Amino acid sequence: MDGRGVVTPRDIIDLVTRAKQVQQDMFNATPGGESAWLIGPQALLHGLAELSKRRRDTYLKAEFPHLWPHIEKFQGGKSEYSSVAIQKLLGRKWQETTNDLISVGFIRKRGEAGQPTFWIPYLYRKGLDLTQGKAD
Repeated sequence: MDGRGVVTPRDIIDLVTRAKQVQQDMFNATPGGESAWLIGPQALLHGLAELSKRRRDTYLKAEFPHLWPHIEKFQGGKSEYSSVAIQKLLGRKWQETTNDLISVGFIRKRGEAGQPTFWIPYLYRKGLDLTQGKAD
């Protein structure tokens, strides 16, 4: 799901289709032709990574080119940001930019009003090479 909690059928189909392809390849590579999984965890993780890259390119970059320079600043960073960290990353108009990123589902505001954190959903993490953790 994205930062707004939206899960689209197209994304689920894409995830399962890519995971199925990888699982078939793994099944075919097994000499005995056996597998303990219909679709295993490795295949699902691969499917999620591919979906994340597709969403990055076909949704974030293509549909919100005016926000892409801001989104690109997160590349290779962490998956969660404090208010101070996101302000450092996005600059002077950070609140306006953050609200725009929330409205398109790229980030989700969590926590208390006084000390909110901004969380990037799993849907976008692999596509932007994000690592688990919080930037302060």
